Parts: sequence; C-alpha cells; structure tokens
Amino acid sequence: MEIKAIITDLDHTLLDEKKRISDRTLEALKKCRTRNIEIIPATGRNLLGLKECRELISLVRYAILANGAEIIDLQENKWIKRELLSPLLAVDVLEEVTPYSLIYDVFADGTGKSESRFLTHLEDYGIEPEICRMMRKTRQAVGDVIEYVRNKGTGIEKINLYFSDLRAKEGIRMLLGSRGDIAVTSSLYNNLEITNKRANKGNAVRWLAAFLEIPLNQVMIFGDSENDATMMSLPAFTVAVENAATVIKETADYVTASNRHAGVALALEKFVTGS
Repeated sequence: MEIKAIITDLDHTLLDEKKRISDRTLEALKKCRTRNIEIIPATGRNLLGLKECRELISLVRYAILANGAEIIDLQENKWIKRELLSPLLAVDVLEEVTPYSLIYDVFADGTGKSESRFLTHLEDYGIEPEICRMMRKTRQAVGDVIEYVRNKGTGIEKINLYFSDLRAKEGIRMLLGSRGDIAVTSSLYNNLEITNKRANKGNAVRWLAAFLEIPLNQVMIFGDSENDATMMSLPAFTVAVENAATVIKETADYVTASNRHAGVALALEKFVTGS
C-alpha cells in the first residue's frame, strides 16, 4: 500500500484521554515523515487548540481546522481555504438557540470566544475535565458572544453548543438541521457544532488532496466521531479507533486499537512503516 498522506482526527483518535500523544504514536508519525508522508490533522479545534499539541506541530505543514471550515499552511502562516459563517448568519443561529438550556462559544480568527458565565460552569454541562481545561486555556471571555459576532467584520469559523439535557440537544439538532443554510454535526455526546454548509472534513480532505496532487487512494484517514463521517466515507484507506462510534467503525476499512492504546500507531506500523 502506497500512502502519501496521513489525515487524522485529534481528540479521542490520535490523542489519549489526557490529550497527549503517546511516545509510540509520535515515533510512528516521525517515521512517516522520514518517508515524506504528509501528516495532516483534521480536527474540530481552532488554530490555538491545534497549537496545544506541541509535539505534533513540528511534523505538520497543513492542517484542517474547525471541522473543515479552514485549511492552513503552517509553514507559510496563511489560510489556503476558508468556508466561514457570515456574522449575520451566525447571529441568527445563536439567537435561535439561546432560549434553550445550553452554553455556547464561537471560533473566530483562530481562537475561541466565550463568556465568563459559561467558562465557570463547563462541568455542569458534562464536559470532561481535560476538555474543560483546554477550553479555559483556548477561549477568550468576551462580554457578550452574540454582540461580539454581530459587530465582527469577518466570518465565524464554527459555533459550538453544549447541553446538560440531551433531549434539548436532539431537539435543537432537528431545529437547526431543517434550516438548510448551515452544517450541523457533533464530536461529543453532549455537543453540536455548526459551520458553513460547505464546511466539513470530507470536503476539506478532498480539496487538500487535490491541492497537494495526492490521489485519495494514497491517503490514510483516522477518525472516531460523527464529525469525521464525511471524510471516513471518502475513497481513501479509512481506519477507525476501537472507541469510535459504531457508524464510524462500520464505515471504516479497518478498526485499530483504541486511542488509549495507541491505535493510530498500531495501524501505521501495520500498513505504512512496517515496524
């Protein structure tokens, strides 16, 4: 199997439950780079969140961020593709969901914008401790997120919604899904993620592979969650970690060990590096 690009989700796929890359995984990725194989994160995180993965950054030139809303060339320090929500549309979505019991933040300009009243109550919404820690580190508190978006002159990368009541999550999923002018997906049991209707990981992977002149059959993709589904359905070699959602494992060409047990490394050793 000739592989020229490794495209991998981060949270619950490449990273363990402490948001770390295991030594074995890091070594496997380094071996891929010695073979001139591109290592490309495809994550729901923003740029600041990606930079939390300090050991990974040195191996990466291109990254897909905010569920495919942005593709960045880290070497040139520039966005090479962006599919953003207009401030007007983002405000409309936020105002539609604010009557419900939830908290929210937005990604803009590579960082997260939240409110102090949300950041102090993340645990009340069932968000796991390591994600709470990362959110507090990568979100800037503004007085009012909706007013921030309303007054912003440029686009919004992603809206994140977090729920304490899963019935409310499903109700809002149906409400937003019926609009037709946005994309709605999820990466956690209690969240929804809203982007431009053209922004998803699958579209971003397809675009970047063409940009790099790499056939999709020479791309290896790793994922675990609903927001990975569009890229896991591409005609690439797709690998799900054992902890992935059932639909992701059913779609994948191969199921490796869980993120807790260096599943990405095991698959790379089996199919790419040979050791």
